[in-house]
Amino acid sequence: MKRHFLCALFALAVSACASSPQVRYYTLSTETDLKTRVSSAARVHHNSYTVGAVAIPNLLDRPQIVLRSSANTIEVLDYDRWAAPLSDELQRVLIADLSVRLGGNSVIDPGLMSSLRMDRRITVSIIEFDPARKSESVLEASWTISDAKSAPGLDGIKTYKARHVASTDHSNVEELVATTSALVAKMTDDIAATVLAAD
Repeated sequence: MKRHFLCALFALAVSACASSPQVRYYTLSTETDLKTRVSSAARVHHNSYTVGAVAIPNLLDRPQIVLRSSANTIEVLDYDRWAAPLSDELQRVLIADLSVRLGGNSVIDPGLMSSLRMDRRITVSIIEFDPARKSESVLEASWTISDAKSAPGLDGIKTYKARHVASTDHSNVEELVATTSALVAKMTDDIAATVLAAD
């Protein structure tokens, strides 16, 4: 009797595992149209930049995608996850998108060994990163541009900030991630503008 019970329990466990939803993985997309994005101002500047690790709120520091469902509640999607840590995803996209906007070897990937000099450091902090199924998806960030040779600090360094909002009315997570990628692209426009102004 006990043996039959254990076999039934094992079969039930196998059945439960077989019926579990499949985990889906997502990644932020980058800009691809280099020719239309590099400005004439970017072509003549001479400084090179590195983008440091992007700081994100602890709430977002998890594999699962987090959606804002109301002012005081969130939805953690157990089966919809980032393909890499969100901080890494944001840094990767910022490096790629800034390279598109500034051109050439203006932005150096900090993960690569390079003989190119790094003149300045771009430090980015995400204040709000709230994809939402309904209403609005929001991205707000602050950033600084500092001398790459000096120790990180805020003494005498100007802090920039921007906030972008996109209307959303869909439940498809892939569309929400695409919307978020578009918000990151807008934020990169703002960062590139401050880079060129400070160059």
